Amino acid sequence: MPTFTECDSLSISYNIMGIATISYTLISTDFNASIYSSFEAGNTYFTGIVTNVYKQPIVNTELAEDGPWYSINVTLVAIGA
Repeated sequence: MPTFTECDSLSISYNIMGIATISYTLISTDFNASIYSSFEAGNTYFTGIVTNVYKQPIVNTELAEDGPWYSINVTLVAIGA
């Protein structure tokens, strides 16, 4: 089942303590696509806790060959190394 990260959706912000809040969107044909508590961007590997997941079907994909597609918005609070 195809799953990919929508590159334009990636947002990384840091607080004064160096903790990152990472938001991104997965596009998948699997409503139960795996959500991980780690993420790699550039040369930085982030690991932390998933704080929010919001799943919704993408309009007009219900008749797609692979079945309906879903947009999965993920927020991760992490530290980078």
